[in-house]
Amino acid sequence: MAVVSNENIGAGEVDLNSLWIKSTEILRGRLDPQIFTAWIKPLSLSKSIDAQGQLRNREFGSFELVAPNKFCRDHITKHYTDIISSALSDVIGSNDVKVSVKSLDLENKPRVSSTPVRPAIEKRQVVRATKTEKQLCVECNLNPNYNFSNFVVGSCNQFAHAVSLKVSEQPGAIYNPLFVYGGVGLGKTHLVNAIGNSARRRGKKVLLVTSEYFVNELIHSVRNNKMPEFKSKFRTLDVLIIDDIQFIIGKERTQEEFFHTFNDLHQKHKQIVITADKLPQEMVGIEERLKSRFSSGLSVDLQTPDFETRVAILSKKAELSGIELTNNVAQFLADRIDTNVRELEGALNRIQEISAQSSSPITLELAESALRMFAKQDRKTFTTDQIQQAVAAFYRVSANDLLGKRRTTNIASARHIAMYLCRILTNKSYPEIGALFGGRDHSTVIHACKTVEDRIKEEPNIKGDLDTIKSKVL
Repeated sequence: MAVVSNENIGAGEVDLNSLWIKSTEILRGRLDPQIFTAWIKPLSLSKSIDAQGQLRNREFGSFELVAPNKFCRDHITKHYTDIISSALSDVIGSNDVKVSVKSLDLENKPRVSSTPVRPAIEKRQVVRATKTEKQLCVECNLNPNYNFSNFVVGSCNQFAHAVSLKVSEQPGAIYNPLFVYGGVGLGKTHLVNAIGNSARRRGKKVLLVTSEYFVNELIHSVRNNKMPEFKSKFRTLDVLIIDDIQFIIGKERTQEEFFHTFNDLHQKHKQIVITADKLPQEMVGIEERLKSRFSSGLSVDLQTPDFETRVAILSKKAELSGIELTNNVAQFLADRIDTNVRELEGALNRIQEISAQSSSPITLELAESALRMFAKQDRKTFTTDQIQQAVAAFYRVSANDLLGKRRTTNIASARHIAMYLCRILTNKSYPEIGALFGGRDHSTVIHACKTVEDRIKEEPNIKGDLDTIKSKVL
């Protein structure tokens, strides 16, 4: 390996690895943390090239960096070679440093076809987790492919990621409970699976379940007189992870049992991790004593990823799936889809599928054609109170009637319409809507929405009524 010797980097000879470490320290201070993590951290310094094939004194040549994939190589070459050259120059003490970037996956590995091949992807996935590893994950109900190593960190999730990592290393010792909240598709499930996988590899007994699973297990245990088994299953864990806790809204017996499960684990200093779509204090239909316990640890949020983070997510996804994704296509996708990670990955999967079926490479034209359905639209935000008031005025009933127990035909019909509009115009779940309509069960809301959908098909005037009501919502 070529070496450099210079007073700027200390006495004696320093190899390229040390040179790169010192350079990245400079870059960390000059770049936004999310950009550094997404683009600089994956790089390595491969070699230096001059006329003699080595570096001596101040005869400096070109440094060659290695990027993990072609997309990363193109992005670094376009945006960051100057600042990297500057950092290397500062360490070496020369203004003659030049930088080139090569792609590890395309230049050191067999070339991957631009047309995705499913068997290759399946084989790659098998490598991620051995059979034994998969069996252990199944027992814990964990996804073995969700880990901290493939979670893309940006400003939108940096704090949540750091806290989750600490919790996985010391479950039950700090931040207990950990309450992770955020909108759909922002990475909550990935993050809590990463916590579970990390804790399990440290020998901890872990179980991840959805709140719906918890409800069903409770119903089954009560029905079959197996409550001792139920309590043993959930109260002998080192780490309990409950995904989407909002599903227990309106379920009094479930909330009662979860309250006691929570207390038992917490008193034993066992880790509890909970995800939801909003803060505990904002959840309508959850008992106050549960809200208090959910808030007693640490609450962290996941926000919508910014442009740079979305590009980095696409790069990681493409790398893991063996897809060649050019810089312009990645930026097009990141610009077009700015809502959540799930839609972003879904868009890439859609393009991949079209590319495979048409045996065509993934081009900007193909991406534009495939994603017409994702065109940006400015959509007005409605509240349940606004909808209730508009429906009540249209059907000439009071808002209290919609929330009350009366079931006359006109009130029941108006209530169904109001529930249906709340479902399609807001981000409220069925349980939350039920709680906002006088504490009704989520099944009542589902029935109301189904009834209105059937009426739309059978009664032409209903669609007109719905459009009129929506136009009157302030």
